[in-house]
Amino acid sequence: MNPFRLRFVAPVVAIAPIDPVRAAELAGRATTWLAQVMAQRKDRRERSAAIILRELAMLSAWCHALNESGRAATQPLLRLSPEWSREDKERVVDGLDAFVGTAILSEINKCAAALEHLVRDIALGRVELDDQVNWAIADSFSERDADDVYSPTRRLTDALRRIADDSYKIAGHARGSDAATPVAEIWASLNSFQALEVPFRTARGEDWTKRAHEIAQSLRELAPPAWLDQLDRVLGSLRATIQLRYPKLPAADWLEGARPPAG
Repeated sequence: MNPFRLRFVAPVVAIAPIDPVRAAELAGRATTWLAQVMAQRKDRRERSAAIILRELAMLSAWCHALNESGRAATQPLLRLSPEWSREDKERVVDGLDAFVGTAILSEINKCAAALEHLVRDIALGRVELDDQVNWAIADSFSERDADDVYSPTRRLTDALRRIADDSYKIAGHARGSDAATPVAEIWASLNSFQALEVPFRTARGEDWTKRAHEIAQSLRELAPPAWLDQLDRVLGSLRATIQLRYPKLPAADWLEGARPPAG
């Protein structure tokens, strides 16, 4: 452990619960804030820190929105019973169709691609960050040895690459392997379920009810809660570090808007 590193317990940036509409609104506010930073601040490190904060925050917001949408779309399946009418069952399948086709997945992919772009820019020296900002991210997501104190930049790129890879898997678009990701397996199960859509809509048997419940459970948290909690903790640490390191940087008040309203 580096004895010269400042360490503190940072707050968690609480983004959940957030729906797709609020996620899109948050993206707009974050983009406005970043434009303000670029107009007011000329230091490369300040700008770079702001860019990374925005990209990680939007990734978290869209992943939370994915889970929130999944819970909403599958809630009827948890209450499905053989006594439901054909019309009720049709509405459930229509809701699942809409969820599978959600634009949230493409937004998560965009966030992952942006992080990959940042990794390349860091490697080429186009993006430069203060070591304290590096550690705020690398401490949680880097797979390098914790005592590797001489390469904070390498640990940062390792962490960002890992977050990007995890994000692609969450969106069901893992690359470089033929092995099915958990999300891809869930999608295959749902497609198989929908291929039997007609018997489902007219079914009266208990077997269909059990299968519907299984699918509902599998689709409710596509972004693993533990992973999201880890990402939110990184956001809290990163935001606190940036505020301490760059007090003249415009405050990221748009993150406060990500919190759910009281009550």
